[in-house]
Amino acid sequence: NSGIWNGSGNVGIGTTSPASKLQVQGTLTVNNGGGVPWAAESLNVTGNGNQFIFLNSRDNLGSTGIKFQGSGDRGSIYGNSAYDILIEPNAQYGRGHIILNAKNGTGNVGIGSTTPASRLSITGTAGSSTPLFTVASSTNASLFNVLANGNVGIGMTNPVFTLDVTGSASVTGTLFVPTIRVTNLQDSLSTANAQIVFGGASKY
Repeated sequence: NSGIWNGSGNVGIGTTSPASKLQVQGTLTVNNGGGVPWAAESLNVTGNGNQFIFLNSRDNLGSTGIKFQGSGDRGSIYGNSAYDILIEPNAQYGRGHIILNAKNGTGNVGIGSTTPASRLSITGTAGSSTPLFTVASSTNASLFNVLANGNVGIGMTNPVFTLDVTGSASVTGTLFVPTIRVTNLQDSLSTANAQIVFGGASKY
């Protein structure tokens, strides 16, 4: 039979012992008949309190998620067996962007925060050396790092100062520094107007 009712009032398709109101053993296709988009839901989960759609990989070896389809594969949101959540748009047929956009107003994005105060708020353990924000090259070489203790590293992964730079730095304009500690000082001023001023009078 395509539908089997048991004494508890549950319906089973492909199973004679359904454990819920509707249990399907096999593949389920839901189609709204090709109507106008948003005119009718293809799948509607309604109830009081929290409502979830559970996708279960019983052997914990595969990925579970949602695949989006149009004229081609639009991408997927899924969880893998390593307990990562992946968002993978398909750039084959279009731009392949991931866009976070609040409808009917403005919204912020929080990473490690449930009350983001800006467009992007990243929160970590205060005072720790855990990276909060990292920019790397295509070969995974460190380019820019912000740690939870407030240190910023350019060209390094473990900055020990508020700003730690590996490599050459160029400043256009005036740089105000209360204390300067210089190691391996070399005369590398290359323009007639370049100068370092100490105490507002002496010059190097």
